[in-house]
Amino acid sequence: MRIFLLALVFITALETGVFWHYDNILKGQQSITASTSETGTKKKIETPILNKKLLAEEKVKLVSISENQRYVAYVSNNNRLHIIDIENNTELYSANEEDQMNYIKWIRSDNLFIGLKSEQNHLVLKTFQVGTHKERIITTFTGVTSTSTFKSISYSPYTNDVYTLIGNDTITKLYHFNTNGKMTNVPLRNSYIEKPTLLSTKNELFYEDKFHTIWLKQNSSVKNIESNATILSVYDDTIYYGKLDQDGYVTKIYSYQDGQKHLIDELPTPVSGDHILITEDENTLYIEDNVYYDMKQNKHFTLPKDSEVTVENHKFFLLTQNDTNLIKE
Repeated sequence: MRIFLLALVFITALETGVFWHYDNILKGQQSITASTSETGTKKKIETPILNKKLLAEEKVKLVSISENQRYVAYVSNNNRLHIIDIENNTELYSANEEDQMNYIKWIRSDNLFIGLKSEQNHLVLKTFQVGTHKERIITTFTGVTSTSTFKSISYSPYTNDVYTLIGNDTITKLYHFNTNGKMTNVPLRNSYIEKPTLLSTKNELFYEDKFHTIWLKQNSSVKNIESNATILSVYDDTIYYGKLDQDGYVTKIYSYQDGQKHLIDELPTPVSGDHILITEDENTLYIEDNVYYDMKQNKHFTLPKDSEVTVENHKFFLLTQNDTNLIKE
């Protein structure tokens, strides 16, 4: 296994160059002009609308956006992988997999992690190189339960550390790929964790246990960071988390860096952590009762009825019964 992984890392480096470089996030907004009638005359009103980008004319089951915000990969309900260039509105790749895809994650802006579940209940981790359209199997996890899937992949663009979390709703296992491509099991005091989050320039891993306690793993030591909290986001070496009320909803948002905690925002109403997005300039965006709120700009937008939202790589995705959109700030 070690020889295979080392060869894989060497070949990929030759084809793609520096594997962990990132670009900046695009931003934008727009408005439209509406017309109403008042006492027999027409009056123009500036009505803000949600700025979004159509990605697919269907509701997808998996979606991921590249670091430069140019490419989107998604998996349709018929288990077909699509990769599109959202700047040019072109599809770069489309293909079906024999095994069920249950996880996708971009690395840089030209490589994609693909997690699959085989009929033998094996979990297979692949990479897909966009330029060459080549797939490579990184590793196969055998002996897992029938309910186990890929849960998360976290990585650092500077240290080349990669953490892969697999498991089900009751037990998880965390694996670490170091800079040489060697995979090892990461021993933790918790049998179940979620949201493993890696800092950019340090091999320091934050994660959340089933009791909503956030921990920091540094080498062999583990430190309690916050109780009754949930991890929201990370930028460079700053992690953002939400403080939870008794019902498990976020009421306050904090930043944490080098042992220092700072209050960023207090939400006007408790919000699910899965519906909160923190931008790089520490603006809070959230969705509550089918309304999208921008706290810094003091704006809100009504979303389509019966729509769903998901957060991936610092972006909101809006899923309706008929299409999938990227929400642009």
